Amino acid sequence: MGGMHLRSGSDPQVQADLEPVIPNQWWRIRGPKALTADKRVAHLTGFSYLAWQNCKLRHVPYTPCLLLTTIGRSSGMLRETVLPFHPFDDGEVVVIGSNSGGSSDPSWVENLRSEPRCWLRVRRRDRATLGRVAAGDERSRALSAVLITRPYAQAYEDRTRLLGREMPIVILSPRLNASRKKERP
Repeated sequence: MGGMHLRSGSDPQVQADLEPVIPNQWWRIRGPKALTADKRVAHLTGFSYLAWQNCKLRHVPYTPCLLLTTIGRSSGMLRETVLPFHPFDDGEVVVIGSNSGGSSDPSWVENLRSEPRCWLRVRRRDRATLGRVAAGDERSRALSAVLITRPYAQAYEDRTRLLGREMPIVILSPRLNASRKKERP
């Protein structure tokens, strides 16, 4: 089915695409403007339209999302990303750095490797956390927790291995004695 493209100005970086997915039912949105809007909606409501539409396209239930704020490894600026999450041990949560099965890790994973202090917003509540890329048995257990509700994540795991990288499985642990305010490093 052909897509309809709406443009704001002539700059391709601000292009937002609308594509009819099921006639007269809903539209698939994507592009930089959609990402910005999704972050705002996730901050206010805890819901991600982009994650919902991806689940709808896969015919799987919606996976709850969080808003992860990391510190940019080069800029030092706060960077936000909306990610599906999965509960893990003792108040920890798991997120995966699939990058849609691409050949490189997402920027937010590289930011966490450089500076593990981060913040997450779940159900409209902010929490100071530390992020770490899981390894060994912990990685296997965390990936198993993800695959229970998102079995299609196995395809990302397989694709990243074919491209020569291991998909990061990230554990976000509560930071003790941390303020709720996003302090600078």
